[in-house]
Amino acid sequence: MQFKSLFVVISAVAAVFAASSVTDVANGVADIDSKVADLEKLLQAFPQTGGTFEQAKAIHNTVDDVLKAIDATKTTADDVNDIVSVADGQKIMDAFHNMEPVIKNALQTLDEKKDSLSSIGVGRVQAIIQLDLQHLLDAVVGLAGSLLAKSPADCKPEAQGISLDIQAAIKASIKLFA
Repeated sequence: MQFKSLFVVISAVAAVFAASSVTDVANGVADIDSKVADLEKLLQAFPQTGGTFEQAKAIHNTVDDVLKAIDATKTTADDVNDIVSVADGQKIMDAFHNMEPVIKNALQTLDEKKDSLSSIGVGRVQAIIQLDLQHLLDAVVGLAGSLLAKSPADCKPEAQGISLDIQAAIKASIKLFA
């Protein structure tokens, strides 16, 4: 019986130490922001004509880095124990407000390079971009769900608005590459 009690105590202590904080979530959002900025740099560097498959692959690999950062941040958000305070919710919202234009700029740059990217690999690159965008949309929806579940009621409308704006921008790019 003592082993069972000890196991319960150890499990409870481990749960407390495993829980993520708002700072961890904000740091995750900052990491996503950084990865998206890296992606935008690659997109901007991609030429309007004469781009190579290697350049397109580097863009794809960077999208994968963005997806990993989003998934890691979602996991971190899922590990936050309770609904966060309004002040903490606002910290996360501020991080997303900073990230939103970076994502939209990257998508705009991608859209501007559509013809050049689509000319590579007899349409294969275009299909990969469309899949990347769909994975990005799915990841953003998942992250938004995790964050909304931990958000205080006062922050939910603003959070939903940001999420829907980002999702709309991604959907527009998906449609363009369809």
